[in-house]
Amino acid sequence: MSDDTSELFELQKQIQEQTKKLAATEAKAAAQERKRQEEEDRTYLSETLSSMGVKEVQLRMALNHLRAEGLVKRADSGELVFVKQRAGGREEELGLAEGIAGFLKSADGKFFVHRSGAEGSGGTGRRQARDRGGENRKTAKEIAAESLTAFRRRGSIG
Repeated sequence: MSDDTSELFELQKQIQEQTKKLAATEAKAAAQERKRQEEEDRTYLSETLSSMGVKEVQLRMALNHLRAEGLVKRADSGELVFVKQRAGGREEELGLAEGIAGFLKSADGKFFVHRSGAEGSGGTGRRQARDRGGENRKTAKEIAAESLTAFRRRGSIG
């Protein structure tokens, strides 16, 4: 009887080990799928923002802002949606393009839209073209500083 008991005990031990291995494999696969889905979402969101005039440094900032504020999420249907806050704390899910278009028209969203011309006035853009190449090219740090200064002038930051 003790041989049967020890054999049964050994089989139970093997089942536990296999169960742990399976759980670890499933967790790893789920993590990889989440990472893949997040990258796919980020790419799609980047393309959507870019098509609406959000460029360069502002694009990265807009992506981070939308995610940090919870304005973009994956709906139960599996689609990316824009989450609009309504009165009373109620959330409304809008199509991604529709929601982002509305957001970019808002006071907060206008900050992220790339302006045409040198100063956004529809001018010739000579300054902008000159600053893109050669010795006059602006660094990311300079562009960020200019963006922050413009943002502060609007009165959005104390």
